[in-house]
Amino acid sequence: MNAAEAVIETAPAAFLHGGTMKNFIALFAALLIGQSAFAAAPSSQVPTTSNEYQWNRFMGPAAFATLLGTKLKQAHNTAVGILDYSLVGGAIGDLAVGITLPNKAIVRKAFFDVITQPTAGGAATVAFKVQSGGDLKTATAISSWTVGRVDGALDGAVANFIKLTAARTVYATVAASALTAGKIKVFVDYVVSE
Repeated sequence: MNAAEAVIETAPAAFLHGGTMKNFIALFAALLIGQSAFAAAPSSQVPTTSNEYQWNRFMGPAAFATLLGTKLKQAHNTAVGILDYSLVGGAIGDLAVGITLPNKAIVRKAFFDVITQPTAGGAATVAFKVQSGGDLKTATAISSWTVGRVDGALDGAVANFIKLTAARTVYATVAASALTAGKIKVFVDYVVSE
């Protein structure tokens, strides 16, 4: 058992059974020493990405031993945003939906949940993009955005995944006519690569 584990084991008892300022200072000092006890990891356990290393190092001994930070970075993610007329309006052009994906993210799938069908004064279309126009959903007439789930442009084939070249914001692109109502939730599945 290293110093940090010993502190974690004894900390509750120190405070539950008449803990004092002296005990607190001893606990704090032991925690500082405990951090330095596993600061120098064998090179085989040091991830190549500095964020992963920092996560592994500072989340505690169990996280360090299992390289939890590395596993978190490799996890599948789903970002959720919304195109809501009551929040962002419906002007022609690009409307941010509240999702920003990190550089080198690989987008595997996008799908949509239409809560309120969009309406407009004319024949409007709505598309969604992350890196280039319509890459998440091509321009689609609002009459096709009916309440329920709607597939995105990505078909799940690896060859069609989108690897981002920089951090990117997801936008809805309104064209032809401004929206007067509508609410569409956006779900983007991705992983982060190198």
